[in-house]
Amino acid sequence: MFNMLNVAVQVQTTAQRTGWEGWPFTGLGSPWVAGAARLLFVLVVFIGIAWLLRVLFGPGGRLRPEEFGTEHIDERNRKKAKAKVLRQSWKDGELSDDDYEEAVKTLWKDDA
Repeated sequence: MFNMLNVAVQVQTTAQRTGWEGWPFTGLGSPWVAGAARLLFVLVVFIGIAWLLRVLFGPGGRLRPEEFGTEHIDERNRKKAKAKVLRQSWKDGELSDDDYEEAVKTLWKDDA
């Protein structure tokens, strides 16, 4: 067993360098710069994948079904519109402070 390990070590140490050992950032100088470049490269790849998925499958995405996950948005927009009407009625004096607070509490009760 020691013989096989010794042969493996000899093969690794005597193998010629091809230039691809540090791919893709071989000739950038210090190891810190090469490491930072690799990290930046990986971040750019992941951000690109996330952006592509967002474009394809995010809200309004080309491959996202129309009915997929939009019910809560419509409901929230309806509640916001109703809250705006209630606030305007309160500002105009049509609702008392207590009535306004009760109506807003009732409106947003399910979201708490």
